Amino acid sequence: MKSLFLISLLSLPICWVFGQNAQKCFQNGKMKLESNDFEGAIVDFTQAISLNAAFDSAFCKRGLAHYSLHQNEEAVEDYSMAIVLNPRYAAAYNNRGLARSELKEYAQALADCAKALELEPSYIGVYVNMGLIHEDQGKYKEAIQNYTLALKKDPLNEDAWHNRAAAKFKAGDMQGAIEDCDKAIQLFPQDPELYFNRAYALFEMGKYPSSILDYNKAIQLQPNWAEAYSNRGFAKYYMPDLQGSLSDFDKAIELDPTKEKAYFGRGEIQFDRKNYVKALSEYTRALTLDPTFAEAFLSRANTYWEMGKKEEACLDWNKAMGLGDKEAKKNHAKNCR
Repeated sequence: MKSLFLISLLSLPICWVFGQNAQKCFQNGKMKLESNDFEGAIVDFTQAISLNAAFDSAFCKRGLAHYSLHQNEEAVEDYSMAIVLNPRYAAAYNNRGLARSELKEYAQALADCAKALELEPSYIGVYVNMGLIHEDQGKYKEAIQNYTLALKKDPLNEDAWHNRAAAKFKAGDMQGAIEDCDKAIQLFPQDPELYFNRAYALFEMGKYPSSILDYNKAIQLQPNWAEAYSNRGFAKYYMPDLQGSLSDFDKAIELDPTKEKAYFGRGEIQFDRKNYVKALSEYTRALTLDPTFAEAFLSRANTYWEMGKKEEACLDWNKAMGLGDKEAKKNHAKNCR
């Protein structure tokens, strides 16, 4: 009888087994969601729903957990059910919009966000999310307009500052991106991403010393940031400070052995020093991590060419060409007839 009793208990939701109600299961799920235990959160929200099939908030939160796991179709289903149960649930419309954007259903995504604003005009996060949806389509002007609306309503909205700077960067407005980072840093001086983003824009403008200073600050605030070390390595490379650059690439790889651009950077230094065998090794490691890395194919081809290995060079130039590299196309046309 004991074993049968245990089996029957196991078939019941955990919250029920321990005499807990749907609300308790829901609260357990929220705590797991906040601690990024998304799979555990789904279990708890599912238990809450099994105890109360009309629990709209549980559907919405389970949708968020699915979304966090990139399970966007399941997320849309849960948000839709929350809306059926509560047609005025602005957060469910907003969240469904983001999930639909991930599924490339942009028109429906924007319609959901518009509905969320209709229901709750003061819902500032919706403007940020609409910006993200436009940005995902490469519509940077519209994205910037939405982030600006968010900032007019809430000048301390950190996400809007971050995203508007990023949209300006992607639109090629480096100065605008830097100005947004300047303003945001005044408001949030302990945010390492703002210094990182400004450093990236300064690098693109060829302002390497200023870029290095910002990467220094980002690393000071977040000491184990592999990408910041890797990016600072490239800024030092163009100074040029090859030894400082190499040290940064080494540190980036120490922190994250999958950082393909750091291997590529080490390859560039070895190529400049005419250590071609070592350069080939670094480029090959970069390409193992990212087989679509066109610049690494180009540089490895150039290295093969310097070593007198025409066939290998032409093969790599051809691969780089296939990935859209224009310099590789010129080199292939000139040397591989």
